Amino acid sequence: MENIGMTFGIKKMAAVATAALTFAAVASAANAAAWSSQGYGTIMYQTNWVYWGTTIQPVGSIPATATISSLSWSISSSSSQPAYNAGKRYRLCHNTKSGTCVDTSSPSGSSSVFNGYAANKPFQIGTFVSYSSTVSMTPTINVGTEQVIVNYNY
Repeated sequence: MENIGMTFGIKKMAAVATAALTFAAVASAANAAAWSSQGYGTIMYQTNWVYWGTTIQPVGSIPATATISSLSWSISSSSSQPAYNAGKRYRLCHNTKSGTCVDTSSPSGSSSVFNGYAANKPFQIGTFVSYSSTVSMTPTINVGTEQVIVNYNY
């Protein structure tokens, strides 16, 4: 003989537990967001010198507790000098150029280096050409649009 009250109680607890887990999954998914913004580079005149673009500001109202979960970037630039293109490097900095920076040779990509950093802070990107000596570049390199996409949790 089955205890109907006990069976009903176990089923009710299972339903409540399932609902709680479902709510937790939805709540954590609801606490993820992203912002995308762009800045502009400058004209580069010589090698071995970092040229800083405009500060890339966060977009929207980002909670102070928000932390970066991933970052991607895209930088456009033009040069007809293969030697300069081979040495082109980019410096991505969190909270402007005085903050934490990472160097890369790729004009686009993604990184987890800034995971856990504040998502409501700006970024700044520096571009430079690493070359055997410091020389004037003719023609110059025009660094165009610099875009950052920040995914974050809060």
